[in-house]
Amino acid sequence: MFALRIATTAALLALFLHGKGATAAEQLDSLCVVSKISITGNKTTRAWIVRRELPFAVNDTIPFANIEQMALMATENLDKTSLFNFVFVNYMVSNEDIQFYVDVEERWYIWPFPIFEFADRNLSVLIKEGNYSRVNFGGYLRVDNFRGLNEQLRLRAVAGYRNQLSVNYTTYNLNRSHNHGVDVLFNYVAGHEIPFKTVGNEPVYFTSDKGFARNYLEAQLSYLYRPRLHWFHRVSTGFTYLNVLDTVVRLNPLYLGQGNSRLSFFELRYEITHDKRNSKVYPLRGHYFKGVLHQQGVFTFDDFHATSFEGSVRGYFPLGGRFYSSVDVLGKIATKQNLPYILSEAIGFSDYIRGFEYYVLNGSRYMINKSSLKYELMPTRVVNLPLVPDGKFKKAHFAMYLNIFADTGYVIRDSSTPVDNSLEGNFLYGWGVGLDLVTYYDNIFRVEYTINKFGESGFFLHIGAPFLRN
Repeated sequence: MFALRIATTAALLALFLHGKGATAAEQLDSLCVVSKISITGNKTTRAWIVRRELPFAVNDTIPFANIEQMALMATENLDKTSLFNFVFVNYMVSNEDIQFYVDVEERWYIWPFPIFEFADRNLSVLIKEGNYSRVNFGGYLRVDNFRGLNEQLRLRAVAGYRNQLSVNYTTYNLNRSHNHGVDVLFNYVAGHEIPFKTVGNEPVYFTSDKGFARNYLEAQLSYLYRPRLHWFHRVSTGFTYLNVLDTVVRLNPLYLGQGNSRLSFFELRYEITHDKRNSKVYPLRGHYFKGVLHQQGVFTFDDFHATSFEGSVRGYFPLGGRFYSSVDVLGKIATKQNLPYILSEAIGFSDYIRGFEYYVLNGSRYMINKSSLKYELMPTRVVNLPLVPDGKFKKAHFAMYLNIFADTGYVIRDSSTPVDNSLEGNFLYGWGVGLDLVTYYDNIFRVEYTINKFGESGFFLHIGAPFLRN
C-alpha cells in the first residue's frame, strides 16, 4: 500500500517566485536541483535501501513538470519492495531547489509458524488407527528484510510422514552499489504419497506404506544483477536428484523416463525480468516481461537433457474512472517432447486456466492467455483495527474490485500422452466474474464464479498470502 502527499501550496508558491513574468510553459520547462532527501520511519531498514529505490538522488536535475511523476514513481518502487505497509512522499520547492521527504511505516518482518499436520483423511481416522507415523510436524521461519538490508531468509523443517528440509537466502548487497547479489537454495523432500500419473486429466496418487515413495533433492546457486531500477537478471546453476520406489516405475514407466527409478542432472538457467508495474501484488497500471532460458542436463553423464524457453508478458491499463483492464500471455516451449512425467507439468499446476482448477495437463509446449476487466467497487481505505494493539498490525488498508475475466489455453499433445487425457490438444477457455478484496501484508481474497468450455461451473475461493509460500 502506498500513498502520495504533495506539498501543493509550496510548489505553486515556488512556481510563482521562479522568474516573474514567465509563461506557464516556460515555468514547467524550468529545472530543479535535488538539494535534500530526508528519510524517516525506517527503524529497521537501512536508509540506503530506501534510497536505492528512488528515481532521483541528491544533486540530480529534474524538470519541474516531472516532479509529481518522480514522486509517484518513488512511492510505487518502495511499495514493490514489500518492506512497508505505507509510504508517503512529500516535496518542497524553493526557487530552483527541491527537497524530498520520504516517510515509511515498516511491516513486521519475522514470521515463524509451527507445523503440525495429519496425512490421514481426518482426525477420526488417526485416532482409530493410532498410526502416528502419519503426522507431520516441524516449523517454518521466514525473515524479510534480514539485517535491515532487504535480504530474505527462509527455513522450513518437517519430519514425520513427509520429511522436508529447505533453506533459502537472497541478497543484493555484494557491492557498494547494491545491484549485485546471490541466491542460495537447498531443498530436500521425501514423501510417502505422490501423484504418479494423470488419468482423465486428474492426478492419480500412490501411497507407500514401506519407505518413501519419492526422494527429491535440489541445490541451486544464482547470481543476481540489477543494472537499473526495473531490470533484473539471474544466472543460476544447480543440481537435481530424484529417486522413486520400483512400484512407482511399474505403475508408470515414464515417471522418470524410460523405466528409470532415479534421475539426476546439472542445469543452467538464465532469467531476465522487466517490471514496471505500479504494484507487484495487485497491479492496475504498467507492464511486465519475463524470459527464461533453461538447460537441464549440462554434462554427458547427466541422465536427462532438454532445453526450454519460458516467457510471460503482462499489461495493465487504466481505462478511465474506476475501470481497469489487464492482459497476461505466458507459455513454454521445450526442444524435447515426451518429457519424464515429473518434468512435464503444463496447465493446472503453477499456471492454470480459471474454470479448470480441478484438472491438470501435461506436455512440453503450452500457452495461456488471461484477460480481465475490473471495476473499483471500494477505493483504498485505511482503518485502525479495533482490539489490535498499536504497532505494525494496527493500521490496515482495504480495497475491493469487481472482476470480469476470460482465460484461454492450449497444450500441444505429445505422442506419449494417454488417450483418456482428452484436454491436451484441445483449445480450452473459461470465463466468469469475481470479487477481489485486497488488503495489507500482500493478502488478496478472491471469490469467483466460473464457467468453462464444457459448461462446468462453480464458485472458487482463492486466497493469496505470499509470506506463506516457499
